Amino acid sequence: MKILMVAESYWPNTDGGATFARRLNYGLAKRGHQVLIWAPGRTLHSHVEQDGPTTIYREKSMVLLPNPKYRVSFFPFFSGYRLLKQVRPDIIHLNLIGWLTVPTMIYAKRYRVPVLAVNHLMAENILHNLGLRRGALYQALWHRVWHFLIWFYNKTDFVTSPTSTAITILEEQGLIVPHKAISNGLDTDYYTPGQPEAGVFERLSLPRDARHILYLGRTDGEKRIDLLVAAFAKLQGNAKLGNLHLIIAGYGNHLESLKQQARELGLADKVSFTGFVSDDDKLSLYRASTIFAISSPAELQSIVMMEAMACGLPTVAVDVAALKELCHDGQTGYLFPRDRSDIMAEKLAVILADNHLAQQLGTAGRELIVAHHSNKAMLDQYEATYRDVIDSYAKSHSHQSATTRKA
Repeated sequence: MKILMVAESYWPNTDGGATFARRLNYGLAKRGHQVLIWAPGRTLHSHVEQDGPTTIYREKSMVLLPNPKYRVSFFPFFSGYRLLKQVRPDIIHLNLIGWLTVPTMIYAKRYRVPVLAVNHLMAENILHNLGLRRGALYQALWHRVWHFLIWFYNKTDFVTSPTSTAITILEEQGLIVPHKAISNGLDTDYYTPGQPEAGVFERLSLPRDARHILYLGRTDGEKRIDLLVAAFAKLQGNAKLGNLHLIIAGYGNHLESLKQQARELGLADKVSFTGFVSDDDKLSLYRASTIFAISSPAELQSIVMMEAMACGLPTVAVDVAALKELCHDGQTGYLFPRDRSDIMAEKLAVILADNHLAQQLGTAGRELIVAHHSNKAMLDQYEATYRDVIDSYAKSHSHQSATTRKA
């Protein structure tokens, strides 16, 4: 198959959608498919680049404020027309909705190419990236964003999202086109329990003699990492838990405010902000940590949480959206109610106080990831879904053409 992925966020971005998209594209290319990507570039000039076995058409773009790591390509209609006419893919895969997807949809109809869209978004993600917070305007725009997302998805031929929870949310918002859940997948041969690389502690300025609680991912507002910092503060002074250290690895628009929060709580020497970390250092961080903690209420599936679980870490996660499909309460970790940093602290303490329990939870978590979220399973499902969508589209348009001729 010749597959064109249109991605509003793509490598070198490291958000979940971009990470999934690159891993999917590499896997498909290694299986013999021709994979092309249309994504915003980093300059005001368009260009083509090779990324391993895939080809990326980088569209000229500008920074999307207030989150400078995301860029937008304004009015790329001529580029979209030229690309679709040149490439003529068997199927188009839309990975996030944005400026590139509008011309893609227009020209997909013209050239009769089926379109599959993957939803990685909740309205919260978009509004927080635009710098908006809770309030009357936020609530009004929240409804508008969902209305637009569903309107757009209902114009595609098929929609996937990574979890059953995510699919249910789309259905509740009005999705009517064919759809199903397909996990974002994970390389479970790479993410395994083990020892951290020897130099990671010195490289990232981390204490060797501490028990580490880890969050890894974007540090943007909707991730609510402030709750994790507040919960960590409540663990201080409990001698039974040992020497604790919190690692926040990643970058985003709330990084400085989180550093300020840690200073105000007297945790400056107890919290490490590593910024962006390499894949090798990321694996070492999982292996060096005792618990993975996530307080984000805006997750349709958390790739970093799957990575941590594959490395044998127990989890403490907010009981919102799709995280409970990974964190099975009392089996692979513990859930806590939204906005309750006090209960989050209690759940962290339960695991920290019992090494045997921590090991049991971590082992069960890895078994869950290996059984249901491997890369192979994800690639198998997308290959089969692409073929089904292409066949269904061909039959539908063949029938329409026959009906038109009879008329």
